[in-house]
Amino acid sequence: MLNVYAQRATKPSGIHRNFDPLLKAENERQISDVINGKSQTVWAAWGSIIEERKFLRVLLKDILDLPALAASEWVSRGPVSAVGHPHHPLYVKAAEPLKPFSTAHYR
Repeated sequence: MLNVYAQRATKPSGIHRNFDPLLKAENERQISDVINGKSQTVWAAWGSIIEERKFLRVLLKDILDLPALAASEWVSRGPVSAVGHPHHPLYVKAAEPLKPFSTAHYR
């Protein structure tokens, strides 16, 4: 699983108020190592949490700009939110198909 920010919390309010630069750098390194420039299908599933912390959009843009992801295809499951975010897996039925997702809105 690729994470926009490699911190887990049971509630969105538990996520750092400001990002940790070392955590960001390590997350980007691991994403690059996993994808390794290969054509991969990446599931976009960050949900509306992207709106909870302003830095998450910046981190997502930095991830999307990683050279290792250049050949990747993005998909989401189910309909996007009213403002266009791909839903988090907790809020989508497993039977919903994966479909192409454009990340252009986040660049």
